[in-house]
Amino acid sequence: MKRLISILTIIITLSGCRNSKDTDERILRLGNDLVDYAMNSETCCFNKPKDVVSIGKSTYWLLKTIKTEEAELDFELTTDDGFGESSVDYNLTIKGKNSITLRLIYDSKRDQYHIKGYFSDIPGK
Repeated sequence: MKRLISILTIIITLSGCRNSKDTDERILRLGNDLVDYAMNSETCCFNKPKDVVSIGKSTYWLLKTIKTEEAELDFELTTDDGFGESSVDYNLTIKGKNSITLRLIYDSKRDQYHIKGYFSDIPGK
């Protein structure tokens, strides 16, 4: 009986890790998709990446300033809200020429992420 409980505990732990890793990879891929979307589209808010509910105009324009031909992109994912509250599920920081941190909330009904807000190191934004 103890052995069965131990095996079940290991299986549950491993499946939980796999789901977390899958989620992390999905969000990091979303970050790359958002930058590609902003760089390759002429106007905001149409044909957006499938994993995001909507993109506001100011977020779109900030994403356009992240990447230049010389700047490599770096992505960082945290669950710390940065504001001392737990009102978001993830913070996705995209670093390039400038950086922007997107505050994301997962919507299980839509299987998509809402961008609740952002903060940026871009002056005046």
